[in-house]
Amino acid sequence: MAEMIDKKYYPPYREKQRAGMAVVDPHGRTIYKSEFPFTSYASFDSVPPLVVQTLLAIEDRSLLDTLHPYRNPAVDWSRLSFAIIRFGASKLGIKLRAQGGSTLATQIEKYRHSPEGRTIHAGKKCGR
Repeated sequence: MAEMIDKKYYPPYREKQRAGMAVVDPHGRTIYKSEFPFTSYASFDSVPPLVVQTLLAIEDRSLLDTLHPYRNPAVDWSRLSFAIIRFGASKLGIKLRAQGGSTLATQIEKYRHSPEGRTIHAGKKCGR
């Protein structure tokens, strides 16, 4: 399965948000349980408001904007455009620090699937 995924095929099952193992006795009582990630919130409503507001302030202030409920959370066009312009400028020899265009949704996926939660260069962002 890992080889298939390395070749860019999609797995034939929905990816789980959590992994783990539970050992139960014949009566259904848990003897041992381990999950990864070790901590998580049961639902969006259980995330403390301070955490939500902090992430929104840092990552995407308009993510929960009720005026645009169908906006794609994985693409922030202004952030992506700015990152592309800076990347293009750096290729022309203009000394600018590279800036990412990833949204919070994209960052979560990178954290789950990339070493140390980072994509080192633009090719990695495209799966190369």
